[in-house]
Amino acid sequence: MALDLLTVLDRVDGKRRQLFSLRSRPAALIAQVKHVQDLAWLHACLQWGGCTMRPKEIESIIETGLAIAGHPISEHLEVQNLADALEWIEGWARADVPLRTRDVLHVHGILHTGVPGTTPGQFRASELRVGGMFDSHTPGREIPRHIQALCTRINGRPGRKQHPIDRAVLAMTTLMTLLPFREGNDLVARLILNGLLLQRAYPIADFPDPARLRECQQAALAGNLPPLTALVAAAVEAGLDRYLKALA
Repeated sequence: MALDLLTVLDRVDGKRRQLFSLRSRPAALIAQVKHVQDLAWLHACLQWGGCTMRPKEIESIIETGLAIAGHPISEHLEVQNLADALEWIEGWARADVPLRTRDVLHVHGILHTGVPGTTPGQFRASELRVGGMFDSHTPGREIPRHIQALCTRINGRPGRKQHPIDRAVLAMTTLMTLLPFREGNDLVARLILNGLLLQRAYPIADFPDPARLRECQQAALAGNLPPLTALVAAAVEAGLDRYLKALA
């Protein structure tokens, strides 16, 4: 690993330790920072998928469950499902249990609950060819084996020896490479990434620059992981900075 990336990871870990020292701050204040951070993540993910809702509208749907005038019901469902998936992955992280195939399937199932034309919680059964950035040649029948291998790697000694950010990026990149579902692969990969980060007490990674994220993802899919690792580390550090500033 390049020296500058190691320096960034060391700095991130230092800020994480600093945040631990502030755990006695009022729970309401910590919850407020988390709410703002979660909302920013939801908005960035929804924008990536073409949703036109503003942060306040997203917040209103999450809090009231009511549709927003001028937006299709499909966007309302997309917001609610993504918020539910984030809530579930946060609970999974708090439970501190190993990553299992059924967890990956469950995340996909939450994201596509009630969405017409999708296959919630089911791996694809055939080869998937996607124009543009992602293209998977992994036969559908091999997907369960590859996902199990990923879980074994993440949960086993090799995964435990990795820096938590490296470990999370490996999981995200593997999912983007396999494209195990017919739809929603990017969001599943982001949620698993953040679940693994949260499990080790790092904040979720928000990517406000879609073009930069695509560039780093393309590099990772070509076998060059450091740019994506650096991007995730920067996003985690930005999250830590938000907490530290609010709790200082």
